[in-house]
Amino acid sequence: MTRHKFAVGQMVDLVPGRMDPNVSRGTYVVERLLPPTEAGTPQYRVKHAGDGHERAFREDQLAARQAQGSTTFTGSGLNRTDGSPVQSRQEKAVAADRSHSERRAERRRLKRVRKDAKLRKQEEAVARRKAMLDTNPSVEPEPTETDETHSG
Repeated sequence: MTRHKFAVGQMVDLVPGRMDPNVSRGTYVVERLLPPTEAGTPQYRVKHAGDGHERAFREDQLAARQAQGSTTFTGSGLNRTDGSPVQSRQEKAVAADRSHSERRAERRRLKRVRKDAKLRKQEEAVARRKAMLDTNPSVEPEPTETDETHSG
């Protein structure tokens, strides 16, 4: 009987072949050991670390992850080899939501800054016109954007 090369909980990478064009690339976690094929090749039930889809692969379609930054399943949860926990989907979702909220707040802040700058520019233009009229009353004031839109 052929022995399985990978253990349950071990992180593996897919080695894509010509027949696997639509299979998600990346890291998988071994969920179950399956019986070997008729040819004697061990099989595994694996779960994609990113999208969570489970698939069955032959051993020759998988490769062991490098030790650095690899992940194994322990009874307390998914941990890296250095012992630090891997972010759960909920933690990732919260972080993504927080970063989305921060980007949205930054867009609002920039919009306010642009609006304030526009108002300040308009106020300065009005002040210049008033100063020009005060110093030289015979000069006709130039029409403003608002004067042009309301006349006619």
